[in-house]
Amino acid sequence: MLLCSFGHVASTGLLLRNGLSRRQIEQLALRDDVVKVRRGVLACRHLHGLERSAVLTRARIDCISALRERGIWAGHDSRDHLLLSPTAKRPIGNPHETVWHWRAEEQADPLRVSIVQALRQAMLCLPADDVVAALESAPHLKEITRRQFYDLIADAPRRLSSVLAEAEADPCAQSGPETHVRMRFRRAGYRVRPQVFVPGVGHVDNLIEDVVALDTDGRAYHAETFEEDRRRDLATEWMGIRSLRIPATYVFTRWDWVSETVARMVRDGLAVRDQRAPRRRNDTTRGE
Repeated sequence: MLLCSFGHVASTGLLLRNGLSRRQIEQLALRDDVVKVRRGVLACRHLHGLERSAVLTRARIDCISALRERGIWAGHDSRDHLLLSPTAKRPIGNPHETVWHWRAEEQADPLRVSIVQALRQAMLCLPADDVVAALESAPHLKEITRRQFYDLIADAPRRLSSVLAEAEADPCAQSGPETHVRMRFRRAGYRVRPQVFVPGVGHVDNLIEDVVALDTDGRAYHAETFEEDRRRDLATEWMGIRSLRIPATYVFTRWDWVSETVARMVRDGLAVRDQRAPRRRNDTTRGE
């Protein structure tokens, strides 16, 4: 459909500039799959939900709403975030269900801001740890480049400086919960490395003190990978690394249980490693 090529919404002026006659625009407005949202603006009737709200309020999808659309970590704020022009007034209705932003910027897409712009705004809205998680998940999903990732960190608000330095933000991290796990255990004093390659296993989400591999599974149902996940767990244990796989929801709902379990596994793993160390030194001596 014609309007879809204009981002699903277009003004009369935009259509005229792109070669349509006024007669053609009038005929377009009469189609069943087109709705006249306000004077001089047409939109695809198939728009619904947040997209329709954006059109009706002369706004664009912004901030964490734009991130969530693309599967980028956006924290737990379920409200809609919409962008208005600097001179626009707050629309009437649902004031507590929508977060309004006002700023001026280029409008390449009439319905939503770019992911880079959404991340910049999210830095002002999200808690600090969620900002790190959002920044790390975006390059993994190929929504931004590594150059954009580091530019965003360099331009981050001052309030985030200490958290970003502490987190050692890593574009290799693959999910928000995975990032939260790494940051929480580092704050607890553990050495944690993200996305470590283990021979015979592949990459593990987080390797803690080199003795516990913690995978954070965000899939609600994954019967198709059940056998492969069990093979990875077995291979990890065979390599002498304790393996633990948790649902992503546990990071936010059962953290005490997770942290206490990992602490015990780390203690046991380090004890076993220390017991084996003298044996390896003795074996090396005999070999010489």
